[in-house]
Amino acid sequence: MPHCTEYLSASLGATLSQFVSASTTEARSWKERRGRWCIFTSAGDNNSIRSWFEGGEPRKWELIVAYYGNNESEFLELRKASTYAFRTKGGKFQNLKKFVAKQPIFFERYSYIWVCDDDIRMSVTQINEAFAITELLGFWIAQPAFHPRGKNSHPLTIYAESQCDYRIVNFIEVGVPIFRQDKLADFLQCYDGSLTGHGIDFWYMNFFGANKLGLVRNLFANLFRPGELGRFAIIDKVQVINPHAEEKGGREIDRLQSPELRRAAWAEVRAKYRLVEFPPTEFVCRKMSDRKPVSVVTRYDVAKLIAAALVPKLANLKVSCVNALLRFHRGLLGTLSRLHRFPPSASTAKPVESRVLVERLGYLPGQRLLIVHADDLAIAHSVNAAIIKGLGTGLINSASVMVPCPWFPEVATFAREHPEADLGIHLTLTSERTACRWGPTAPRTKVPSLVDGQGYFHQTWTHETKISAREVEIELRAQIERAFSLGLRPTHLDSHQSRLHKSGRSLFEIYLRLGREYNLPIVIARDWFAKFPYLQCSLTPRDVVIDRTVTIDDEIQPQEWSTYYRRAIESLQPGITQFVIHPGLDTAELQAFSRERQSWGAAWRQRDFDFFTSLDFHGRTLT
Repeated sequence: MPHCTEYLSASLGATLSQFVSASTTEARSWKERRGRWCIFTSAGDNNSIRSWFEGGEPRKWELIVAYYGNNESEFLELRKASTYAFRTKGGKFQNLKKFVAKQPIFFERYSYIWVCDDDIRMSVTQINEAFAITELLGFWIAQPAFHPRGKNSHPLTIYAESQCDYRIVNFIEVGVPIFRQDKLADFLQCYDGSLTGHGIDFWYMNFFGANKLGLVRNLFANLFRPGELGRFAIIDKVQVINPHAEEKGGREIDRLQSPELRRAAWAEVRAKYRLVEFPPTEFVCRKMSDRKPVSVVTRYDVAKLIAAALVPKLANLKVSCVNALLRFHRGLLGTLSRLHRFPPSASTAKPVESRVLVERLGYLPGQRLLIVHADDLAIAHSVNAAIIKGLGTGLINSASVMVPCPWFPEVATFAREHPEADLGIHLTLTSERTACRWGPTAPRTKVPSLVDGQGYFHQTWTHETKISAREVEIELRAQIERAFSLGLRPTHLDSHQSRLHKSGRSLFEIYLRLGREYNLPIVIARDWFAKFPYLQCSLTPRDVVIDRTVTIDDEIQPQEWSTYYRRAIESLQPGITQFVIHPGLDTAELQAFSRERQSWGAAWRQRDFDFFTSLDFHGRTLT
């Protein structure tokens, strides 16, 4: 853990007390504090603070500087320019906590406090505007957008161009958070001073419940408070520059603590406080002219928040988590049945039309929705590593796990530590590889038709393979129960190699029945109906049907991989499409695993991983 080497001296504390007394030591009401803003920063010798006073406009905020550098003349200059300055060592939030410990009511005179890195390049006009918008819209925590030419750690925080003045999000980056005063005070009660930088943003976003479910909960708890559409926002109307390390002669924070120690400290804090490093996600994009009280906000906006469906933006394409999409629809089924008066007979009932599903999810007719789903978690460690990293970026937003496979325990551990991850069960009845095989989860003696002479699942099914439907149900139940027993909370069911879709009505109805019994949606696509008509015959209005699936095949040459996916995205039709992808890392392990054939092999999976975690897919270079 980092150690703060120097605390405020008694004489400095006394001086500060005199300063506070000269201004006010009373806690002001919220109305009296409105429009009183403060920037707190820790500054070294390579700071950009002088740029903050440029722009030809009077500053409407006060500045507190904790100076950790070694240049006496620089400190004197900062003291002249700031409301108050003092010398101490430590990170920005560490120094802030020390400051508040000495003067616990100091910040009660302000409505908003900007805890800002000292190297951020911005003008007084930009600072004034960022404060004003944050206060006008009543955000708990906000930040300006980062200009693309600077350093950007999270794609979400990059300027979203002129279509947005601000975006409702679940993540505010640690370098530039603007806190409402009472919320900063609440977080500092929780923050123990153990982190210098890395992970603090996830700490305070966890503390305020800023992940997707937390945002929805906060939204409905305050549904009739004007102006509070969301708690956390990126203000695209103001763009600041976070300079690259080489522009400023290295990172000051690395002199305080190495990156390795910062990561280790974050891992310790994350485990201690059970924090979740959820994917940074955008929920709503707004212009200032669109602002309305939440009490009259449209169902379209509220449903978008619930569905959490604005992850990467590709033109007017919206990307939706299968978890949010299907689970939300499942909650609507009773309402839909009443509204549309579906016939009660299962034999004559039709599945919910795509138009109804899209519109009930809050989207306009003709909207294109995309699910990016990764298959085969647990098949190999290299596959686990790729998919877990993809889920962390938010660009891959759904995955399913093969319970019988050797690397399932690793996935189960990840699922327990990341309950927000959208993980389904990839129900498995075959073991197609040669070098690595797996068998049933149920005892082999109970499912003899599913295994070969060596006790593994059959590599494939032929006309000669006699599969018992009763044994299939035994095995599928065993996989579902094992997933639950090891801490997985699956969001859906799907089928490895589509065995349960394409092997006849009897197996499909087992699959469908288990989904209903466990209250887990199964993924069914309308474009399968022509080839397998029995699918549609078995469905009722209680079953979710998406429009189509897209999977790359071995006819596509490696050099055409990105072109294929780009064209698939550009040609998407209205409705709900699921890309079924197979990410992995082209390591020695995966090469050995898949050495008998290239299809779905190591290089194949690496190409899928590279495209779906790229800025190309994110839409910043895709046209």
